Amino acid sequence: MGTWFVKEGFLGFNYPNWMKYLGFYLDFSFHKLNIQRSIGSQKMFVTFVNRPSGFQYYKFFSQGNLVTVAFMFTFRYGFRPDEIAPFGRLQPYVAVGPAIFISTIRPTIRFFPGRPDLPIGNIHLFSNGYYGLSQTTSVNVGLALEFGLRWMLLKNVSMDSSIKYRYVQTNYNLDFVANGFSHKLKVDPAYHLVSFHVGVAYHF
Repeated sequence: MGTWFVKEGFLGFNYPNWMKYLGFYLDFSFHKLNIQRSIGSQKMFVTFVNRPSGFQYYKFFSQGNLVTVAFMFTFRYGFRPDEIAPFGRLQPYVAVGPAIFISTIRPTIRFFPGRPDLPIGNIHLFSNGYYGLSQTTSVNVGLALEFGLRWMLLKNVSMDSSIKYRYVQTNYNLDFVANGFSHKLKVDPAYHLVSFHVGVAYHF
């Protein structure tokens, strides 16, 4: 949903002629998130019966969703103008802008009480080691970038293709209890999302 800054566009203002190359639109997109199993270490605030704190290794993996609302500022240029498309039948464009990212993850964690390279048989402090956590949501601001190509089939109908790039640094704070241990864990993955889109658009 958006507009080009032309008199025929949304609101119908009498813009200066040079503004016909510029536009603005809102972009809504949805991604599935799949954080693969990765091993790492984290200094935690852990409460033990006999020890005040500890250093543990873990495996973290998760699935979730990411919804993006991007505010895109666009530049276009027209080639092959005719009576159907005076600006040009072929219209390459580039768009950039800030975006709001709403991400939700449902993580699963496996803890290791010692070095991660110890054999499984030596890991005996936990009953099974796997803990599914509650769904966690993070809202962050990031960057949206898009390169596209539009071909005007009719006066109000076009065939569009584009490559979209999304970047956001997220953060999740996880507080939970596992086998009597209280854990505080911060997870802050950075997402670099690239997608390719093809579709048909109608222009009001």
